[in-house]
Amino acid sequence: MSSTKPSPSDKVPNRPTPEGRELGTQLARFCDAADAELRQHFPKAAERCASCAFRAGTVPNGCEMTLMDALKCLNENVPFMCHEVPHDTEPVRLCAGYAALMTPGRAVTMPWPFSDEPSHD
Repeated sequence: MSSTKPSPSDKVPNRPTPEGRELGTQLARFCDAADAELRQHFPKAAERCASCAFRAGTVPNGCEMTLMDALKCLNENVPFMCHEVPHDTEPVRLCAGYAALMTPGRAVTMPWPFSDEPSHD
């Protein structure tokens, strides 16, 4: 077992898959309901971007690795940042879908690493 981070070429491509699309459909469904409730109290809350991982049918919404990271962030109360930024800058705002679904103060540890961490196999 190596403690070094895998190189990008060792990683599984983060592309949509049938399983990712199914997971994404369900995650978007939960987010749609949470967003509707959020807007009852905060009508000017940030909207999900056009390519949000929490929006049904987007490319990120079908990518298993992205969605597993999003679920891990939600459950562990780790910020999941909006990916819609120029390629040469760091994300600076929370993902609006994540913000609609997150539950402050409740955190559990998920049994998988983030996609940019080495596997614990």
